[in-house]
Amino acid sequence: MVFMQLDENWEFTYFNKKAERLLKKKSKYVRGENIWEIFLAAEGTALETKYRAVALKKVALCFEYLYPTNCISFKSRSDLLFQKHHSKKERKKERKPI
Repeated sequence: MVFMQLDENWEFTYFNKKAERLLKKKSKYVRGENIWEIFLAAEGTALETKYRAVALKKVALCFEYLYPTNCISFKSRSDLLFQKHHSKKERKKERKPI
């Protein structure tokens, strides 16, 4: 299952291996980055509208979507669980290996 998690600023906090393969993006490059800056083609689309509705209403939403640049068709169950925002510096510190 593809799983991505965003914070309240639309920045990725988690991006699993299946998401990496499907969307051709490495987790280490997207974590801490804004979804609408990483996936420019999604901005202004039905995907953005649905994700913003989920965030605003705080409800789950199931839908199908065809991503415009690489023609990936996927079913989405959007449970955007927003985490408390940490600064990018704090997030980088949390990600450093022990």
